[in-house]
Amino acid sequence: LHTEIDMHTASAKSVTLEATPVMESGQFKLYYSYRAKPKTVGYGAYTGTTIFDIREVTLAKTKALELSGYYYTDRLTRGSTRLRQISFIVDRDVTFY
Repeated sequence: LHTEIDMHTASAKSVTLEATPVMESGQFKLYYSYRAKPKTVGYGAYTGTTIFDIREVTLAKTKALELSGYYYTDRLTRGSTRLRQISFIVDRDVTFY
């Protein structure tokens, strides 16, 4: 299984360093580490980690996957993030927003 998350936000772009899916206490999780490069000139790159919970949600009677978790960075920032599946084509990249 190859898992990769490349995120592009208003403030930064990030690439996957490591993504490891695991089963922990009956719950699917994704251990994810990344390197991000801020779009603001003069701000240095940083690394971060997130442990995503992976769950199935129902949206307008359609089931979708959701990744949610807390992130921590080497800049000592932290917060929460949630990604929800919007594409159901399984033989290509899966898109979340």
